[in-house]
Amino acid sequence: MTGLISGVAPSTPGEYVVAVYVKEWRKGVLIAQLKKELQIYVFNCSLVGAALNDSYVNCKDYTYTFQNESTNSSITSYSWDFGVKSLTNDTSSQPVPTYTYPDTGVYILKLKVGTANGCLDSTTAPVKVFPGFTPDFSFSGSCYQSPIQFTNTSIVKYGTPAFSWDFGEPASLTNISTLSNPTHQYAAPGNETVTLQLSSSKGCVDTISKQVVVTGKPDIALPFRDTLICSIDSLPLIVNSVNAGSYQWTPAYNIINASSAHPIVYPKDTTVYTVVVQDKGCIDSASITVNVLDYITVSLTADTTICATDSITLRPATYGLSFQWSPAASLSSSTVKYPLAAPASTTTYTVLANLGKCQASASQKIRVVPYPGANAGPDTTICFGASAVLHGSLTANSFTWSPLLNVFNSTTLHPTVSPLLTTNYVLTVMDTLGCPKPVSDTVLVTVLPKIGIDAGRDTSIVVGQPLQLQAIAAASNLQYSWSPSTWLNNSSIANPVAQINNNTVDSIYYTVTVKNPASCAASDGIHVLVYKTLPDIFVPSAFTPNGDGRNDFMHPILIGIRQLNYFRIYNRWGQLIFSSAQNNSSWDGRLSGQLQDPGSYVYVVSAVDYLGKRIFRKGSFVLIR
Repeated sequence: MTGLISGVAPSTPGEYVVAVYVKEWRKGVLIAQLKKELQIYVFNCSLVGAALNDSYVNCKDYTYTFQNESTNSSITSYSWDFGVKSLTNDTSSQPVPTYTYPDTGVYILKLKVGTANGCLDSTTAPVKVFPGFTPDFSFSGSCYQSPIQFTNTSIVKYGTPAFSWDFGEPASLTNISTLSNPTHQYAAPGNETVTLQLSSSKGCVDTISKQVVVTGKPDIALPFRDTLICSIDSLPLIVNSVNAGSYQWTPAYNIINASSAHPIVYPKDTTVYTVVVQDKGCIDSASITVNVLDYITVSLTADTTICATDSITLRPATYGLSFQWSPAASLSSSTVKYPLAAPASTTTYTVLANLGKCQASASQKIRVVPYPGANAGPDTTICFGASAVLHGSLTANSFTWSPLLNVFNSTTLHPTVSPLLTTNYVLTVMDTLGCPKPVSDTVLVTVLPKIGIDAGRDTSIVVGQPLQLQAIAAASNLQYSWSPSTWLNNSSIANPVAQINNNTVDSIYYTVTVKNPASCAASDGIHVLVYKTLPDIFVPSAFTPNGDGRNDFMHPILIGIRQLNYFRIYNRWGQLIFSSAQNNSSWDGRLSGQLQDPGSYVYVVSAVDYLGKRIFRKGSFVLIR
């Protein structure tokens, strides 16, 4: 008796009993009955805990390491069955077991997991064991001018292999191939990465990449492309090419070892020899022109003259290739074609030139003359405004002085110079005796600073009035001398007092001269008017401020006055339009910049004379325009 009971599991975990009571009837008669009870435990299972890869493929060996791909943390037990049908011990309870299969084939791996509360889950996956699978390849050739042969050397012990090649040249239409042993021709030299992806019908897949150096034409290095030999000589031709496969020289005219990198040629006429170099399928060529001479000549320039301590390059004209100079002592090299000669005295140089066994010689005389001599003379120092005579000398036939500013008689060796500033004068000489180079010498003329001296402004006094003179100089440590010394209390100081007591003197002009320790002198003077009156104040009766430089200002004339108290000017309405307490201060006929009208104006002036007496004057004057 069979049957199927189905229903909905309880929503609450627990222990449940299901009772089944079965009766058997035959033609309406009860013939048998059976009662069966089933005990069911219901747990709260949310486990999806067994997870494997879709399949496992091992193409290297027989050993696998498995693990549950689920991350469920509630799993407490594992049960592995590795699927070997002939074995019963191919099991494990480890979370991450390692198992070695006994043979190749396809096995069914089964994993069952459980939790502490009795929940179970299981899954299966196929395991393919086909070791003996190794991708590899080799290649021959490397020149971009020819196809490179790629040969599959992979090992595929089980199943049918399949190939996918990538030659590392994406722009090429033939960059991809599925052949077992393809060829590929590269467009240019370079380093390319070639990749082979190998797969098999058993599910094995692996990749290998190799660097392929794609070479260009052979690198042909020649020590020369054009050379010269004597007709009685032979010449080794040398070509260098890295890893070259073969060499072939043409034409086969007077050549030994034409299939080598170092043949020897002995042409009797000019011949162009060409070498063809082959390397890994690439071909290139190069040529050498061998010029042939029956003899050589050598010539040097005419004898010449140089300045002492100078040098000259000797330049022979010749087809010679090796040289020997003599004497060698004053040459930069005695074996080069163009040596530098620096003789200390007149010397004749001889060169022996060789082209193989051909030989010729020539000589050149180098005359050595001294440089012209120049002496600008000793340095000197002058006062400002003074002159100096230069004393030059020379060993030459011409000369010039520079600069020429403030230079007199510059065509002589003893010019007179009057510089305003310290100046370097340069004497440059030239010669025609064989050393045409100019030589210069310098003389320094130092100009001492100008002595500034001021004797003061012209003034006026009355007879018997003491006058304080005051010379002001922009220097120290000076000697003073006043002239004339008449009526001075001391003519050798900066500030003497003059007192003129002679009624016959109308004016006097005093000159002060100063000298510094270098005897540089400077002078200035002051004009003194002498009035035969008592101290007084005079004011002009009119003035004409028209800018013609004559009578343009109105000011009082102070005679014997020690101090001006004030000088004031009023217009006809009594308005103060000018006021000053400074000597020599003047009115220019303006008020606040505006021209004043012509007419009469009133002035008042107050001062103190040299005796201390107060003097007051007032009056009027006329402004005329």
